Amino acid sequence: MSWNWQKSGTAFDEAADEFIKRCKLDDASITLLSGIPEDVKEKIISSSTRDWESGLSYTRFFRVVLDAWASQLSLHRHRAVMKLIQNTPEEVMRIVMMKFDPTRTKDKNLAARLTAFLQSVLRTGQHEKGEPYRGMVTNCSIPEKDVGRILGECGATMKRVVECICECLNHDERKHGHRPLVQMAYSNGCSRFELVLYPPFNNESSFEDASIAVREMVQHILKNPSDFAGSANCKMPPRLQLDDWMCPNKKCRNVCFARRATCLRCGEPKPAEWTPAHLARDGKQKRIRVVPMRELVKEMELESGCCRVLWLFPADQREALLGPRGHRVQKIKADAGLQALILTRELETETYFGEVYAQAHLAGRPESTRKAVAIINSLVGGRLAEDGFEELLRASEAALEKRGLLTFESLTELPEIREAMARTRILRQGVGLRTLLEILCQWPEYFVIQRTGPQGATIASPHRTDGNANAA
Repeated sequence: MSWNWQKSGTAFDEAADEFIKRCKLDDASITLLSGIPEDVKEKIISSSTRDWESGLSYTRFFRVVLDAWASQLSLHRHRAVMKLIQNTPEEVMRIVMMKFDPTRTKDKNLAARLTAFLQSVLRTGQHEKGEPYRGMVTNCSIPEKDVGRILGECGATMKRVVECICECLNHDERKHGHRPLVQMAYSNGCSRFELVLYPPFNNESSFEDASIAVREMVQHILKNPSDFAGSANCKMPPRLQLDDWMCPNKKCRNVCFARRATCLRCGEPKPAEWTPAHLARDGKQKRIRVVPMRELVKEMELESGCCRVLWLFPADQREALLGPRGHRVQKIKADAGLQALILTRELETETYFGEVYAQAHLAGRPESTRKAVAIINSLVGGRLAEDGFEELLRASEAALEKRGLLTFESLTELPEIREAMARTRILRQGVGLRTLLEILCQWPEYFVIQRTGPQGATIASPHRTDGNANAA
């Protein structure tokens, strides 16, 4: 699974294109917006203000991106990393924000891996020998439909473009610094190429030679796609989501994200009746794991004091919650100040007590998730999922199965219940449930609750409501 547009070729949505025009972004800013991770891009677009519409200079836009990027990776709690970032040249941080892939952090020590990556970029860039030369390649743009062909599977064809530039400049990795960097900038329905050259090629003459190489290579790729067939039909990613689909073109077989209406490599439309990518290989690639959204969100790093909430809402209300071009769900995320708000698609619904639900995954500070849950509930309804409350629910069920009818006070005094309540403190704050009684009322399928007064209640299991159980 790719993590940003530069790697996957997933085209910018209309909201991003409107943002570029509204904020009057220049070429350098457009390239930066094109290359940053998708979640950072969405956060910036949803946080735009009227003040930005007077025009964002590159310097100001860079600061906006850096703040959003650091916030998304929860870097503000790592003082040493933030100090290193503040002392790092702007050009280096630009590359780091576009190229650092947090999903490859296997031991979850994101700060250590980011520090090593940043220092590597600093070292190979040879900035002590001069600043890199950056500019847009003139007379070279491609329509959106051809972006995938230029990138190739996992960026394989784009690597060929970089190799061509290295040959043109006689770049030797043993003698010279960082290899040339090619980034794609998307706006107005087409993509252009930004080229960055490092010492000793950080000059106008080398840039002109490299630009010629880029133009010639791009034209060759578009006119002779068969020459680059080796970069297509690569192995499928080892991890897929349920709604990824495979291009029906047998010469392509590209894996596409669910939101794509056409294959980005060959332009083949997504068929009305399509087979999920993880089923389309007929077992030809064994080590493929289908990763549900429930599992993916658990890999997201949470800031201290934050929580994850899973809200189930009627599957037929997904489009209503999403809103036109996703604007409604983006507004909910921005207004509540969430770290993340993700809706599952049609293939990832679940039947819960006879009702079909889609999932809304929320992450952020308790006051933010509480506000967002209230908004979603008022718009489309739904109910709380058990995720995060499993230990408390199972302990309550076990106590009632063993003891029969219990008063609310007796149940809350049990050691196992008190321990489970303590472990769910932040999550309870995140959904606005203070007491055990408020929590158990969310699952009438598991608990029969009878009020005995303003503060009292008896609780029983549906399997033990025979009228003979004695209150403790």
